[in-house]
Amino acid sequence: MIKITLRTARELSGYTIKEVADYCGIVVGVLDEYEVDSEYTPISLIRKILSLYKISSDLIFFGTLEDCIKHNRSETTGVTKG
Repeated sequence: MIKITLRTARELSGYTIKEVADYCGIVVGVLDEYEVDSEYTPISLIRKILSLYKISSDLIFFGTLEDCIKHNRSETTGVTKG
């Protein structure tokens, strides 16, 4: 299954990073770090964000953008590169 990052999910949902940070009660810098690498994002924050975006966690890749791209590439081609 093709997945997207937390940042992509936010952008597709039409929110700014500040709007989401304010909604979640965190500073923009913290949210930005989780959007860069979501592997260790607290589950309580993930639930809040996904509820706001109205999407399932099944759509989200938890990790870095680079790893998400590799994952999606392997999903579409069946081959993992580098």
